Amino acid sequence: SDVCSSDLSTVVVKGAETFGKEWMGFAQAAVEQNVAAIQSLVAAKTLKEVVDLQNDWAKKAFDSAVAESARLSEMGVKTANDAFEPIKARVNVSVEKLFKPAAA
Repeated sequence: SDVCSSDLSTVVVKGAETFGKEWMGFAQAAVEQNVAAIQSLVAAKTLKEVVDLQNDWAKKAFDSAVAESARLSEMGVKTANDAFEPIKARVNVSVEKLFKPAAA
């Protein structure tokens, strides 16, 4: 039981660290893209150019957010599966021991 909870804690902590690093990387990239978009908007010479730049930025920001959400969701599912693997293995061993005498 102690080993199982230790394994679970280790996997969850590592998963949270990885998730946090990935999220911070995404947030930093988003800020950099926003600054670049603002600089482009300030340099625009016509209203059409402003609208085109704004539309392009909004599409890129949306696509990036959707892709990152999917990736982070996958990371969360993998971490949860990895965290419960030791518990599942112990349950399987316990079930096998429980039913082994009945089969003999």
